[in-house]
Amino acid sequence: MNRWFPLAALLAATLCSGTPAGASATMRYVATPLPSLYGLGASSFVYPAAINARGEVACTECTGPEQGLCRATLYSGGTVRDLGTLGGGEAWAWDISDASEVVGITMSTSRQFVAFVHSGGVMRALGALPGDAEDDAS
Repeated sequence: MNRWFPLAALLAATLCSGTPAGASATMRYVATPLPSLYGLGASSFVYPAAINARGEVACTECTGPEQGLCRATLYSGGTVRDLGTLGGGEAWAWDISDASEVVGITMSTSRQFVAFVHSGGVMRALGALPGDAEDDAS
C-alpha cells in the first residue's frame, strides 16, 4: 500500500502538447475532483493509484468505519465505476495501462489475496509466481 498517494479528490490530469519530440513545450494539466461511488463522508477516501495517457485513473475507494471496505475503481470519461472482486468483499487498484487494463489485488472467497487484471469489463485472477504463497500485481 506504500504506492498509494492519498490525494483524495485530485488527479485526472490531461497532457496537452502538440509539439514535436525534442521541441520546447509548455505542459498543461487539469486537476479534476474524482467522484465517489459511495459519497465522500467523514469516513470515506479515494486513493488515486495511477493515471494513463487517456486520463483514466485507477483508484481505490475506502468507506465505512476506519475505512473498513475498500474497492478498486476506474475513473474514465467523467464517471467512476466499481471493478468488482473475485468473490471476496474488497479490492485495491495498483496501476493502469494505456489500454485501460487495471491491475491490483482482491480478496478471494477464501480470504486470500489474489492478483487481478481488469480488462474489457472483466476481472480475472493472475495467480502467484512459483514459490509465493500470495500474489500481487503492481
